[in-house]
Amino acid sequence: MKNVRATLTLSCLVVSIGILAGCPASDDPRIGGTWVDELGRGEVSFQGGTVSWFSESGSYSMRARPNFDFSGNDDGTLYTDLSSSGDITFGYSFSGVNDTLLTLYDKSRSGMFYFTRADSGISVDPPSGWSTVSSGLSPTPTIQRAFATASQTLLVGSVYFHSLEEGYTTSYDHVFVSNGDGWSRAEIGALGADGVSLANSFELASSGNSIALMTYPGELHLSTDEGASWTHQTATNRPWDVCPNGPHLSQPRLAISGSDLYVLDRRYGYQRAPCSSEDESSRVEIYRLEDFASGGNTWTLMATAEDDTYATTALLSVGTTLIRMVNGVVARSSDGAASWQDVSSGLPDSFQGANFFAHGDSAIVHNWQESFVLGPNTDTWSALGDDTFMPQCSTGTDLVGPKDNGIYKSSDLGQTTTRVGGNFVHPRRSNLKAHCGQGGRIFTSARILFEATSP
Repeated sequence: MKNVRATLTLSCLVVSIGILAGCPASDDPRIGGTWVDELGRGEVSFQGGTVSWFSESGSYSMRARPNFDFSGNDDGTLYTDLSSSGDITFGYSFSGVNDTLLTLYDKSRSGMFYFTRADSGISVDPPSGWSTVSSGLSPTPTIQRAFATASQTLLVGSVYFHSLEEGYTTSYDHVFVSNGDGWSRAEIGALGADGVSLANSFELASSGNSIALMTYPGELHLSTDEGASWTHQTATNRPWDVCPNGPHLSQPRLAISGSDLYVLDRRYGYQRAPCSSEDESSRVEIYRLEDFASGGNTWTLMATAEDDTYATTALLSVGTTLIRMVNGVVARSSDGAASWQDVSSGLPDSFQGANFFAHGDSAIVHNWQESFVLGPNTDTWSALGDDTFMPQCSTGTDLVGPKDNGIYKSSDLGQTTTRVGGNFVHPRRSNLKAHCGQGGRIFTSARILFEATSP
């Protein structure tokens, strides 16, 4: 800790000499007072260099972020010396009206803390019909999406990591598993300690007991027991390893149909034979791995599509069919990706879907402004009934998504909607995301994960 402080002080001296602003040595007066933890773990208080940190006490000092430090979006750095935890370095930032919200990023142990000023009059309690579900979600992740297996719910969440030695901040994806009794982090050994993806990010697909996880470099990890154990699958003919200077996948999309795994990826010229470093063209390719959960080891190129817009791509399994989006064109296959039929009718011109997901035998797509459904017996998309309702997942019977200040569900494709629990009024909950788990579980995340108690 002393070395870090000395280095920072020297940096501030150099900055001031160079006539660059920033790095005042005084404490930030906005932190003084008592703050309530938004996960319900208690209170902390800061006053005149003394900190009460939940059940611990100690001292603290602060320093504003130097103008040349782009390692995070925090206002500055908070140094604490706690009675049990010892030295911890936090990035801090204030938000909300009159700086009533405090975010602390634990740079020593890579965790996030969210606080509301105790005298602000803002309640941190969940709305009626919702509860916080944080047990096992440590460090607090930013939830990206949820998946359902036969009896488990999977969450993919990003955890930020700061290197005090290197001075940079990045994020890693984790997989968390729950059967309803808290969360545990999946131990995917080949990805690194505690299930951290060494590739920073990955794609995941699930069906029944089987889960396929693919990192952006193209490493495939499989689980046939709902995430309890994992194996690293190494195929002898991985098509993305044909060029020594561009073996990695760029934007893989995964889908499981029957017993087969499908991967859609955008491949650039230097990644495809003849591996020309001057070829900057792009093409979307779809590969199939047959019987992937039973040890299938052979990839087959099933389809290609010219890619001249570099727009959003998607691949989705719906019933016994596959749905893809390339260049704003949606196509459907009923023969395992061997042939495709254009089913873009009904979508606006140049439509780019932000989210595709299955709802029974139908496909749903929305782009944060409009939502559409494609039924199993039609080739034309239809707009959902309520354009203020943004469905983001399906329980199998209900579409679920944000509307106004709450989470709503609909059993009739948006013709009518029913609010799930109460509205979210805390200022941090202005950008709600809906996630659907196994057995009808409904979650929403906005910095913190909540579960509907009566979905």
